[in-house]
Amino acid sequence: MKLRHCKYVSSTGGCSKLNHPEMNDLYCMWNCGFYSNQSQAFLSCLILLEHGIIPDRIDYSMGFKRFKPTPERDIFPDFYELNPSQEVTLFKKVNLPDENRRQFELYDFDYYNQVVNRFFSPSKIVQERIKFLGEKYDIDPSETVAVLYRGTDKYTEVRLAPPESYMSAVKQILDQTSAKKVLVQTDQTQVLEYFKSELGDKIISFEETPSTTGTDAMNTVMENEGKDTMDWMQWFDAALRGVSQCAYVVNHTGNCGLWMNLYRGNVQNVFQFNEFGNFIKSQGGKMLQIISHEVKDVDVWLSFNDERVKTFSKFADNIVDFVDTEKSNYVSICYNVLDEQEMDKVLGSEEVRNEAEKHGVVFDTLKRFTQK
Repeated sequence: MKLRHCKYVSSTGGCSKLNHPEMNDLYCMWNCGFYSNQSQAFLSCLILLEHGIIPDRIDYSMGFKRFKPTPERDIFPDFYELNPSQEVTLFKKVNLPDENRRQFELYDFDYYNQVVNRFFSPSKIVQERIKFLGEKYDIDPSETVAVLYRGTDKYTEVRLAPPESYMSAVKQILDQTSAKKVLVQTDQTQVLEYFKSELGDKIISFEETPSTTGTDAMNTVMENEGKDTMDWMQWFDAALRGVSQCAYVVNHTGNCGLWMNLYRGNVQNVFQFNEFGNFIKSQGGKMLQIISHEVKDVDVWLSFNDERVKTFSKFADNIVDFVDTEKSNYVSICYNVLDEQEMDKVLGSEEVRNEAEKHGVVFDTLKRFTQK
């Protein structure tokens, strides 16, 4: 139930209320990068919902000035549609994005998905461009690793991990999963060329979202070249949603990376470089698993380590054997999951059961633990 009819203005750190007799409007006044603006609009929605207020309309006529053909235009409907049929929980206290934006796996996606689906569903033109890109570049999301690398001026905000670190993560995923293609979405031409030199025809890149060799942000480059920044941004938003649909994503830290995760709706099979350039393996709460069981002979079990690692590498990495310090016959295998479907397929196979029997596993003692 609405508490009152008001107009709300999204600005630095939240939103303020203006009297309005007819409906609950949310006006975004932010004028930075597109997804920085978006994060403020999202933050404002969370604040209003926490107070029991559902925005009837979101209006970008007072902000987003770098992404519109005329200063007064409301470009919200050019990018998004409201979905009133999506229910949203009211009076819910959540950790707001600004508090832990740097680590996406900390988000309450069960709730955030309600908010994104209600207020930020793609517009018709963005939907059309998502479909166009998928068909033009023949993308099979289930067999694609996406790389979201933000370069140019991003070094002024975070410590950028080098492209070689992204490449290492991508190669590991290609080696250990069924992925065949790599979609590279970057604003830095040198990064795209590096990936092409390393992976050749495995690389997919969208010519609709150009890059630069310099350190100016792409919206500045587009403005300086007299390009239609709204049209470019619609292509980019479609591309970002395409990235979010890929089976695996190697992601950066920032508002663009945040919105990739919000569009995706989870962090399953998302691998993030944080603001310090360090690698975070986000698995939607299922990153780390441990299998524990008894064996007939610990030394015999340890002697098959190479064979076991080869099997587990089909769906995991960082595979480590553990033995009981009390010298009992209980052992454990700890690993990071890369592909849950492949894991279930491999561990459920007759071949692996025969292998485990050879290693001396006592099956009725077997337990599997998942990180929560």
